[in-house]
Amino acid sequence: MQNVELENIGKKLSEKLSHIAVLDTDCLEQDGKFYVLEMNARFGGQYPFSHLAGADIPKQIIDWLYGLPTNPSDTNIDIDTLGFKDILPVKL
Repeated sequence: MQNVELENIGKKLSEKLSHIAVLDTDCLEQDGKFYVLEMNARFGGQYPFSHLAGADIPKQIIDWLYGLPTNPSDTNIDIDTLGFKDILPVKL
């Protein structure tokens, strides 16, 4: 999903908090305005979809730790990628 307002919220949080990696953020939209509900410094449940769409954030974080620049091929995604999560019960 691409949304300019959500992107701006993400940029503002990044600048204010100076975090260097992943910040999973839950937002609520009400009456056309977004509200930040929760922030967690971890990969969220949506990350598998970002990875499926082309992002390799763990690799990029390692590169940053070695002082390497951001590699667009590790951070850009194909927004037209479709996927779904599945839970497969396993009997032990």
